[in-house]
Amino acid sequence: MVAEQVAVTDYITAEVRSLIGRKGETMVASDPVDRSSVRRFAQAIMDDDPLYWDEDHAAKSQYGRIMAPPLFPLHALRRPGGTSDPLDRSFEDSDYDGAGDVLGRMGLPDVPIPQQRLLNGGNDVRILGLAGVGDVIVTQSAYEDIYQKNGRSGALIFVDIVTDYWVQQDGTALLRSRQVFIWR
Repeated sequence: MVAEQVAVTDYITAEVRSLIGRKGETMVASDPVDRSSVRRFAQAIMDDDPLYWDEDHAAKSQYGRIMAPPLFPLHALRRPGGTSDPLDRSFEDSDYDGAGDVLGRMGLPDVPIPQQRLLNGGNDVRILGLAGVGDVIVTQSAYEDIYQKNGRSGALIFVDIVTDYWVQQDGTALLRSRQVFIWR
């Protein structure tokens, strides 16, 4: 028996291709890294390294101060106080899951495609350094690639994004994250 072929439109237009390599706006954390956030993050990941909470231990380390766990920068750009919660929209629209504005939260323009269902296609993180208490974390994302694969149910649009994280005060590189989003 031969499987039925689904007619598929090519959604990778010249407008979509023009986004490849485009960098988004630079995003600056609204608050510097603080002891309380580092402690809570370390507790959440169940890492009791004294570098994350013990001032005496941290002072004797190569860093000389309390440092955050390596993946802390991924969560450092929280919503500033006094701003509306993006999930408030779910009160009016029960189908809203908060994923729709994911590119905007990364400082990137939308990809002009009609697909609305979003899947996480994976993450790859390269740790380059640690953020310490008092550091202000900065990020910038860029479209690395956008391509289409055709599946049994139609087109799948893959969007590969690279995000760099660094310390605002001295430019210390913290990490590079590669994330793949899949729209269908």
